[in-house]
Amino acid sequence: MDTDISQSMASIAAATGRLLTVAGTLTDAEVAEPSLLPGWTRGHVLTHLARNADGLANLLRWAGTGIETPVYASAQARAADIAAGAGRPGRRRTRSPRGPHSCRTTRGPPTSGC
Repeated sequence: MDTDISQSMASIAAATGRLLTVAGTLTDAEVAEPSLLPGWTRGHVLTHLARNADGLANLLRWAGTGIETPVYASAQARAADIAAGAGRPGRRRTRSPRGPHSCRTTRGPPTSGC
């Protein structure tokens, strides 16, 4: 079972690396272009992925500490975070406002700042 988990985590890390590499090559103009989702730009999609990763880290924190930490503070906060991040310029769009996503490759509960 541990081998399956390790292989899955390696696959997730590789896919995340590919996503960040491609996202890092996009110009600000390309990020501002429409995505395949109605009403969302590529920037909205990238921001949604980043905020969802933060939300999943919240669930891991909750599981590891027992301190209730929901995925999102509210539906309104989720929408506001995505809208605010959609227009972020340059390299900032592939980073969390809380810092690099070091939690994605660690074992155990995420550390603070993830």
